[in-house]
Amino acid sequence: MVRVNNILFALALATGALATSNCQAKDNACRTAPDANMAQCASENAACCSTAYDECRGAPDANMSQCAAENAACTGSLQRRDDACETKYNSCRTAPGANMSQCAAEHAACTGSLQRRDDTCQTKYNSCRTAPDANMSSCVADHASCCSTAYDECRGAPDANMSQCAAENAACKNQA
Repeated sequence: MVRVNNILFALALATGALATSNCQAKDNACRTAPDANMAQCASENAACCSTAYDECRGAPDANMSQCAAENAACTGSLQRRDDACETKYNSCRTAPGANMSQCAAEHAACTGSLQRRDDTCQTKYNSCRTAPDANMSSCVADHASCCSTAYDECRGAPDANMSQCAAENAACKNQA
């Protein structure tokens, strides 16, 4: 009897994962179709995820935690950790002659964990790109120039913290 329950449990897990992957496949097909209606695609995906969640919970010996995790992954509410930032950070720190301040600044900018004191460049960039007839090339160039100016001003300030300046510059550049 235990062996049958284990098989049913494994089948339930596989069925749930299969159902959520089917939702993703359907969503991808919908979004990449000619003249795709993104609102309709999102609605259909939400319905698919909901159905898969209900089926998972209604399965014999359902693992409610597994069902909830699959539903979160299906709906996109599960935040997945981006290992690209960690990989780049580790590569930077272990490189010969590594500049740990620069590595930390780049990592903070990559993960978005750096709190900027002044978001003037981001505010200007947002205004530029949301203006009627916005020229995105010009907006990006202006943003880069703003970041460079802010970086120069930071480094030239009395008692400047060069690590902080580098970190803010990296964060600024990653906002566009």
